[in-house]
Amino acid sequence: MISTRCLRLHKDCFFRPIKSRNNTKKKATRIGLLEDKVDQILGQLNSTSQPKPQNAPPTPKSCESSPHPCDVIGNGFISEDEAAFLLNSFRDMIPCFPFVQLSKDTTIKDLRSEKPFLLLSILLVSSFQDVPLHMALEEISKNYLGAHVLQGNHPQPLDTVQGILIILAGTKQKSHLMRFSKYLHLAHAIINCCKFDRSTKIRMMRQRLDVMLDEAGPAETSAIQREERRALIGFYLLDATSSLVMQKAGTMPWSPFLESCALKLSQECEYPTDRHLINYVQLQHMLGRIDALVIREEQVPPLEVNGIIRSLLADFEEYKSQLPFPVDSDVLAALQVRAFRVHIYQSAVFDFYPPFHNITDQSLALPRIEALCHGLSAAKDFITFYFSLPLGIEKSYSYLHWVNAGFIIAASCKLAIASLEPSVRHNPQVKELRESLDYPRELSNLTQRMYAVDRECKGSSGDQHETFFYQEWLRHLGEWFAGKYRLAELDSSEINDGGLAISASGVADNGLYGDPPQDTDFPWADLQDVTVEELLNAWLGPMAMPNFNPFM
Repeated sequence: MISTRCLRLHKDCFFRPIKSRNNTKKKATRIGLLEDKVDQILGQLNSTSQPKPQNAPPTPKSCESSPHPCDVIGNGFISEDEAAFLLNSFRDMIPCFPFVQLSKDTTIKDLRSEKPFLLLSILLVSSFQDVPLHMALEEISKNYLGAHVLQGNHPQPLDTVQGILIILAGTKQKSHLMRFSKYLHLAHAIINCCKFDRSTKIRMMRQRLDVMLDEAGPAETSAIQREERRALIGFYLLDATSSLVMQKAGTMPWSPFLESCALKLSQECEYPTDRHLINYVQLQHMLGRIDALVIREEQVPPLEVNGIIRSLLADFEEYKSQLPFPVDSDVLAALQVRAFRVHIYQSAVFDFYPPFHNITDQSLALPRIEALCHGLSAAKDFITFYFSLPLGIEKSYSYLHWVNAGFIIAASCKLAIASLEPSVRHNPQVKELRESLDYPRELSNLTQRMYAVDRECKGSSGDQHETFFYQEWLRHLGEWFAGKYRLAELDSSEINDGGLAISASGVADNGLYGDPPQDTDFPWADLQDVTVEELLNAWLGPMAMPNFNPFM
């Protein structure tokens, strides 16, 4: 039979048998590969879930589980005796940072099994004088936080938070300062995730998305709750103190719950230092009230400043009168009290009231002079208190002590220079307080004191270790202040010799009601713009002091 197409084209017609496509092999290959993969996965699951034979020999302890990544004793970095020595030295530091407590019967063995990262952090901050060991422990700590905690794997959140707080409190090097805010945010993330900043009732409530859970988790013991409250307060103080001097928004604002935690701990007083916790929180909250006025967008009218300052000071004095202990019996509380006084007066001089050369109304000039005098008096009070402390006490200081003291010193530098402004330099009260303070000499004495602390912190191998940040910062601040103070003295002297008249109130009339002196070498107007946080920011690395003098 010839096909119609072949007949039309006059071609021979050949028929080939039709072969159906056979996809069996290909189909079998695809299915087989998938089945083999499933069998492989199921086999792995079965092999891991199969129970051990009853007659199987026990697995050696060393093979059952490897040491915890933070167990530097088990990993051979340090002996147990060395760790015990460092733990005992850490106990001497606890009064300066009482937000992570250790009972007297707590041993190295207990910490290794229950709080390995806390133990690592304790060994880290206590080994500052042993440079090789300190650097090795620091590397282990960074690797653990990066490889485990930052990946969301923190089955022991309290251990992790306490360890981070110890590292932050023990900050002594510039490299530590550079990562301070990162560690602070990490601790806050864990606190927020685990609801340390929430009451027990709220924490026990079922989350909105936990619709499949029948009941909440087990309730925590009262001992753990107390540890969490201390850690919460310690974090708040570190965060609030850093935010205050650096003019940054804090991650944990004051709250009634936070103060209630501190009050409860102070009332129960499990440890002697617990009684001070409520005072730390309340004093820091008062400091924050001053700062809230400074950083708010709308300017406070000068006429309202007096009332605001009087109200804050009245609350402060009432609070001080109710303290159950002498202020100077606790160094941190004493520093907070003095930081409050210096802060409120330096804020009045540099933030609330206009500068002297812009004042045209003596009713505004006199309150600024009064604030300046109170500020100089507060600076003198700090110097007197600080030099009454035992030499070398700084070795146990926490970050809170360093920042509060540094804040007072930096603000006092500005007040001392402001006291040389031509319009007030010869005011009898200002002159008397300035000469009594003698800040150039006192700042030099503070620097020499820090040199001694620096040598002790470095140990025998001081040349191998990074410079103690506070001593280095204080040295730079002293050089900056000496140059500015010397220039301000010369400038004020020349202006006064040129015929500035001093009124009966001790205020230079030409500087207040006339045009400001021209062609002076010292830019007094720019002194307003040099902030305390700029002076303190020099801690954070290769950063020069603010230079507001165009001729230097």
